[in-house]
Amino acid sequence: MNNQISKEAVRRGKEGFSLIELIIAVSILAILSAVAVTNVKKHIDKTNKVATMETIQAISSALTTYSLDHGGKYPESLNALVEGDDPDIKGGADALNDAWAQEIKYERLKNGRDFKLTSAGPDGDFGTDDDLTSK
Repeated sequence: MNNQISKEAVRRGKEGFSLIELIIAVSILAILSAVAVTNVKKHIDKTNKVATMETIQAISSALTTYSLDHGGKYPESLNALVEGDDPDIKGGADALNDAWAQEIKYERLKNGRDFKLTSAGPDGDFGTDDDLTSK
């Protein structure tokens, strides 16, 4: 009878996971999660940069259309593109923001006959290496 009880106890102990096995499994999951989060962040940054460059292109096209309609001159500010009954850009002032919800900087050049658009990029500061620009 004693022999039978100890066999039963050993069999019951083998049915679950040991603490070491659980710690190893949780550690592996943590490492995989960290790698996944890092990769997702890289893809989000890349997607935001592409979206911002597309926004800059759309604003550039709208500025060119505006210029053609106004004797070759560009507007004083980008707000002229979203105002009026038939705006050049739909979506209001939000359509003039980059993918990080920051305003795109507009500069008129050469006596108002050229322009430059700049996004501050992911860091939100103008004049740094991550700025995105039309020129």
